[in-house]
Amino acid sequence: MKKGKKKPSFRTKLIFLTLSACIISTLILGIAQMVLSVFHFSRQARSDLEFYLENTSGQFDTRIKNMENMVISLRHNNVLKHFIAGEAYNEQEAREQFANSTDLFSEMNMVDSASPFIDCIYLFNENGEWVSSRFYPETVENMELQNQIYKEINSSFLKSSNEYWYMTHDERAYVCMRVYNEEMEESGCCIISLGKSAVDTLFSKTKEYPESSWLITGEKGQILFANEKGKEQAKQMLEIQDLGSSEEKIGNQMTLFYGGKTGFGIELRMALPKNLIYASIRSTVQPFAVIFLIVIGITAIVVFAVSMRMTRPLKFIGEDIRKFGNGRLDAQMREFDTREFDEISTRFNEMTGQIKNLITEVYEKQLLATQAQVKYLQSQINPHFMFNILSMLSMKAGLQGNKELQKLLSAFSRLIQGKIFRNGEIEIPLFQEMELIEFYLLLQGERFAGKITYDILCSEEVKNARIPRLSVEPLVENAVSHGLEPKPGSGHIRVEAKEENGKLRIQIKDDGVGFDVEEQKKNKGQAVEDEKHTHIGLTNTQQMLHTIYGEEASMKIESTPGAGTCVTMCLPLEKGGRKSCGE
Repeated sequence: MKKGKKKPSFRTKLIFLTLSACIISTLILGIAQMVLSVFHFSRQARSDLEFYLENTSGQFDTRIKNMENMVISLRHNNVLKHFIAGEAYNEQEAREQFANSTDLFSEMNMVDSASPFIDCIYLFNENGEWVSSRFYPETVENMELQNQIYKEINSSFLKSSNEYWYMTHDERAYVCMRVYNEEMEESGCCIISLGKSAVDTLFSKTKEYPESSWLITGEKGQILFANEKGKEQAKQMLEIQDLGSSEEKIGNQMTLFYGGKTGFGIELRMALPKNLIYASIRSTVQPFAVIFLIVIGITAIVVFAVSMRMTRPLKFIGEDIRKFGNGRLDAQMREFDTREFDEISTRFNEMTGQIKNLITEVYEKQLLATQAQVKYLQSQINPHFMFNILSMLSMKAGLQGNKELQKLLSAFSRLIQGKIFRNGEIEIPLFQEMELIEFYLLLQGERFAGKITYDILCSEEVKNARIPRLSVEPLVENAVSHGLEPKPGSGHIRVEAKEENGKLRIQIKDDGVGFDVEEQKKNKGQAVEDEKHTHIGLTNTQQMLHTIYGEEASMKIESTPGAGTCVTMCLPLEKGGRKSCGE
């Protein structure tokens, strides 16, 4: 029959279900929280990107408006009005007034503390004369070279019919515009130089957004400034006609696009990849996810610990029931601090008590019947009757002059008396144990016709020492039965008792066949079919000494096959006594 699969315990299933329910609930809550967080952070990230677009475009527009204000202020200055009209003017005063009106060092012109948005401005009148203002000082040689460049630009611009004209050279963008007097008649030209470093600084934050692009163009699409990505995507960005904030596909990706017109026909276009929103969300949500996983782990540990604590009584109940089922009738279930479990414990203990009483009653009835049968058998062979008969036979042998037979009968009688009739005593004097040994060896020596010889030595100071009754004599019997009897030829046994280091040392040594001590240890406690070929006397004596003395007593067994055995006992030296069983 196929063995069924072992079923899980109720405790295991309860812990598993509780743990699963808590983890699933935490996961649902965490996922819901994460979805809400993603929604919130995506809106926040989009808002941040749109704010950046608006803020950056606003700063650029502010600088362009400042340029417009500069140009407008020129025609309201009386000194510069005379200069623009070509009338009589003081050249030095005109330069000073032009520098004050343009004020390239003003905060409105600075992108940061070291980068001016306009680094140089020239004003030409109808006669081709000019005044200029520059942020960076120039050498005389460079000044002449710059004047020549601006004169050529002015000449090229006047040949065109455009309101505005643009040119890029040497990382600068030149913006040309016509100047009108108060009667709105054309009376001159203004050329403004914009530095690339200032514009790059204005758009420097775009470096934090990979794949972002920006583009500054003239009114006919001439590129004045752009970053690398803006140059790559210039064609797609210029194709977008609806300026303002919108979502546009540029290249292969969706972007948040902003386009706007400013003064002097200049247009600004900026695009930020929409996936920046998701990248921002990812960087924000990742720590949340890690914390969430840690919370799940802590929750699982806490729930597991609480479940283990709450279901521990079930484990104890199962263990106690198994003990009782394995025959431990005295098994009692422990008390619990929970009312329901404590009631189970109380009822179980009451039930086991009743079962034990019923079994005990049956056992006692059987025991009484057995004892009655044993007493009956014992009465058939009365020990006193046996002892009296042996004594009578010993006397008859003596009267008939058979001293040898009388001696043997007397020894056997004393041996029977010592082994059977004194079974109520736990301890006896050492010399009485030695007498039993001598009676036994005398009989065995006679039995084997001189094959067994012996020596019994007991020092005077230990002969009255108290030892457990029949603790040495069985070892002598073991030596004769297992050591000397199987040996071909004669054998010798020596029994010696003396005091050593404050303890009683008793040694039984024979020159018999010996045995393998390690093999005996392996077979200890195992069933043996032929018990008379075992060394059960050694095992019984060891158990008795451990029961009476505990760790205070020791017994050492040394044996070599073919050479003999030596057993050494060390016992506490007691010259008082222990109570007998009958006392």
